[in-house]
Amino acid sequence: MEEVAKHNRKEDLWIVVKGIVLDVTNWLDEHPGGANALFNFMGRDATEEFAMLHDDEVIPKYAAHIVIGRVQGQTPSLEL
Repeated sequence: MEEVAKHNRKEDLWIVVKGIVLDVTNWLDEHPGGANALFNFMGRDATEEFAMLHDDEVIPKYAAHIVIGRVQGQTPSLEL
C-alpha cells in the first residue's frame, strides 16, 4: 500500500480493489462511472465503495488489462 499511495495523480493513478492493484491512469475515460469516481480513491483502497456498486466479475470481465499486481501481505479476494 505504501507504493500504491505514491500513485495518486491523474497522470499516474493506481487504486486497490480486494487486494488487487489497478493502474487506472489510461482507463479514466473508459470507466462507466466517470473519472471522478476513481479520483476519489487516488493511491488508496477502493474496496468498500467498489463492493457497494459492482459484482466481483466486473474487473475480470471488463478491466483485466489494468491489473498490475497484488498488495503485499494481503490475500486477494477477487478471482482473476
